[in-house]
Amino acid sequence: MSDKYVIQSPLPSVDIPVLSVGEFALNYLQKLDPNHRCIIDACLESKWLTVSELIASAQAVATALLDRGLTKQDLIVTFANNSVEHSVLVFAAIFLGITLYPIGPVANVHELRTLLPTLGSIALFTDRDKSAIVDKVLTEIAVKIEFKLTVMLDGKGRDDTYVPFSKLLAECSGRVLTRVPHFPVEPETDIYIMLQSSGTSGVPKSVRLSHRAFVANIYCNIYDRTQHLDPLIFSEITPFGSVSGQMFLYSYLLIGATVVMYSRVSEEAILSSVKKYGINTMFMTPLLCSRLVSEGYFRKYDLSSVKLIMCAGAALPTPVAELLVNQYGINLH
Repeated sequence: MSDKYVIQSPLPSVDIPVLSVGEFALNYLQKLDPNHRCIIDACLESKWLTVSELIASAQAVATALLDRGLTKQDLIVTFANNSVEHSVLVFAAIFLGITLYPIGPVANVHELRTLLPTLGSIALFTDRDKSAIVDKVLTEIAVKIEFKLTVMLDGKGRDDTYVPFSKLLAECSGRVLTRVPHFPVEPETDIYIMLQSSGTSGVPKSVRLSHRAFVANIYCNIYDRTQHLDPLIFSEITPFGSVSGQMFLYSYLLIGATVVMYSRVSEEAILSSVKKYGINTMFMTPLLCSRLVSEGYFRKYDLSSVKLIMCAGAALPTPVAELLVNQYGINLH
């Protein structure tokens, strides 16, 4: 083939580490300031973790799950909003080497009733906001689901159904795994996560990402630290059940950023958190970007710390983009 048909990036090639997600993430976390406050829930002022607390909490939960009989053949299924506890669980899963299966936050009773029986042996993690849907599925005798464990991430549920996440933390506080990942992982073939597609190109389906594929995505975003703001304080509005939510969580935590998340997402919570935490990097949908301008949010809220907005999911109107860049000095990606 002639060279004129070959498209090459001007950037240097990158050697992708052949590691499990757990090994890769822990290597980066251990190089960070252990006292750096890395995760904050903007909706709950007392909910935050330092790097050392994130590692210790994930180790404790991972050990507790082992003690309760979880194996590599099980799935860790999540149906919950973003939260500090949810973040800890994600890292516990990769420290164990067990596949994650997040269910999108807008799923309904019918979807869970149809999906959960097909997954085999699972540990299900939910929160109070989603538990009403889970409870309806659990009470249906005709629905046969192979539960190893059901856990309430934020507080207590029915004692006969849920183990509080805080109990898992307390059971194994101070304990660590002998190795990470605990179960052997083949990065090229073992599945890190199974994500539900939106079904826009057909019927809804699960997309499987290997450890190697996911590490490649993270690494290509973080290997050159100079492309990011420093310090970087990021507003995480995308759910962990989406590929963007997963990518943002890892990409920014592993380079020492502060990730501000919202256990109850609303425009008010997002925009009022900007000044409070000095957020300088945001991801927004085109609708929210447009409302920044149409609703006069730059006057209503102090958004002066925001330097970079990433926008995706649909087309952003050109007049909105021009205002954000030219009038408000936003670096728009």
